[in-house]
Amino acid sequence: MHALKHFPEDFAVREIPLGGLSDTGEYAVFEMRKRNYTTQDALKRIAEEARKPLKDFGFAGNKDRKAVTAQYISVFRGSPSLQDLSLADISLTFKGFSLRKIALGDLEGNSFTITIRNIDGAGIERIKKFEKENKKTPSHIPNYFGPQRFSSANHLIGKALVTKDFRNAIGLVLQHDNEHSSRAGMSLKENPNNTISALRLLPASTLRMYVHAYQSSLFNTLLHHLLAQNPAPLLPTIPLLPIIGFGTEIGELESHTQEAANELLQQEGVSPRDFINRQMPELSSEGGMRAAFFTAPDFRITGIGEDECFAGREKATVEFTLKKSCYATVLLSYLLEGFPDAPDDLP
Repeated sequence: MHALKHFPEDFAVREIPLGGLSDTGEYAVFEMRKRNYTTQDALKRIAEEARKPLKDFGFAGNKDRKAVTAQYISVFRGSPSLQDLSLADISLTFKGFSLRKIALGDLEGNSFTITIRNIDGAGIERIKKFEKENKKTPSHIPNYFGPQRFSSANHLIGKALVTKDFRNAIGLVLQHDNEHSSRAGMSLKENPNNTISALRLLPASTLRMYVHAYQSSLFNTLLHHLLAQNPAPLLPTIPLLPIIGFGTEIGELESHTQEAANELLQQEGVSPRDFINRQMPELSSEGGMRAAFFTAPDFRITGIGEDECFAGREKATVEFTLKKSCYATVLLSYLLEGFPDAPDDLP
């Protein structure tokens, strides 16, 4: 099994911003470089040091913890002098001003420099073959959501919220979400039957993340089933697949997608209308469409050699760029391990 992120420096990500900077504006824009921090944790650290509320900060995408990453952030009425803050493993570089806050999705994509470790000779040959063939015709990679989308139980909590099983949802939160379980648990002890109040002690963004994780799980399973049933003609006929929500019209999908989606929803015991949440309206989710495949046309190998961390194995360093919402971990797992045998084996 290949190894990613053995060291944070093995996984370097630089965000490709949308642009739109100016000399004036209410939002100061910085490039934030971090190591061994999630995006949220890094922003909390900066907010504490700068003595500013976390709501004043905006960012375009969540970046991995065990990695060295660079991304743009905005700070409402922030001063360029924030770049002088001295923080371990976090630095800011002032880039200019903006008229609006950077929001999720405000990026073109991400560029990656990744060292893959613990590879055998066959794995090295697969990487070389992929690079050669990809230069001629970019390979189409199944556009699965990556494992960082799900953690240990995000999608399970999301399903419980969608099906309005709020007691199960709060139970899973208490079991798996160490960051938010304390306050929710105390609330539940005081009011054992008021599960919605306990859930609302979690940030709304976290609750929405759970719902989105469940939608991502449905997308992954749907794509997997379609590929397993009929992989050859799928590419030209289904460029997009639904992220199922209350706005999804199953009857308007391609016939084979309709059949697979209906079967999946029946197995799950949910319908698109279940994504309307009247008890917690802030968690209602319309859904949308997502590309079934992605490409990395600029993929290239920049180094191959003996792996000093795994005896008798090799390592390879690769570089490539992906559009937003595409996962480098998915590309590398697909490249080195091939098509997963079951939805639970998705990279």
